[in-house]
Amino acid sequence: MTKETVTSGMIIKETKVGEGNKIFTILTSDCGKIQASGAGVRSYKSKISSGCSLFCYSDFKLRQGKSRDILNIVSAEKKMDFFDLRYDIEKLALANYIADLANRITVSNGDCGEILRLLLNTVYYIQKNDFDKKVKPVFELRLMAEAGFAPDLTACTKCGSTESLTYFSVDGSCVECSACKSIQNISQGTSEAMNHIISAPMKNLFGFIISDEVTEQLTNIAEQYILHQIGSVPKSLIYLKSL
Repeated sequence: MTKETVTSGMIIKETKVGEGNKIFTILTSDCGKIQASGAGVRSYKSKISSGCSLFCYSDFKLRQGKSRDILNIVSAEKKMDFFDLRYDIEKLALANYIADLANRITVSNGDCGEILRLLLNTVYYIQKNDFDKKVKPVFELRLMAEAGFAPDLTACTKCGSTESLTYFSVDGSCVECSACKSIQNISQGTSEAMNHIISAPMKNLFGFIISDEVTEQLTNIAEQYILHQIGSVPKSLIYLKSL
């Protein structure tokens, strides 16, 4: 990264530092995940505060500071802020959780374009619609797919059959048919929903309807899968489930 950089990104984490500063984690498409300092951003006189808040998608001008790991925010021009999430505690908790997942999955200097797009589309969907229980598992599975950890749902991992795929292995990241695995944890509808989530164009990602039974199975499977991949239970998830 050059001494001064212009990029667009979404703030996915903020941490208070000292009396008036914050350190922001910003997810960008061209620079990956970056850490940036907002000096005096907590003051009402700050010129960058309008573009520097959690979930803000802004155009940032960044400058290399004394630390190689943390840039300084020179300017921040807000493009979208998703402020209305703050009026619904459940929606806000869900947005916090998915931003937390995006932070855990992405890396500095990585290609984060599709993950940023997924995050923006999901937060927009959360804000504009009634609370939808399928949003959480949809994001979890698609995030894994965009990060390169998509499960193999095409055929039974043991016999190669494409019929009666009724068991999803969290550890193996694959499916098994009813002839090879007596235990069943997904229905045909859940299998079809998982395939849609992993492969559908981004604009159609949330454009499907599923039953309550499929929603429950999908929620359980997606959560188990992503927790297995990240190896811990985020506090943001614990809080979301407490509501």
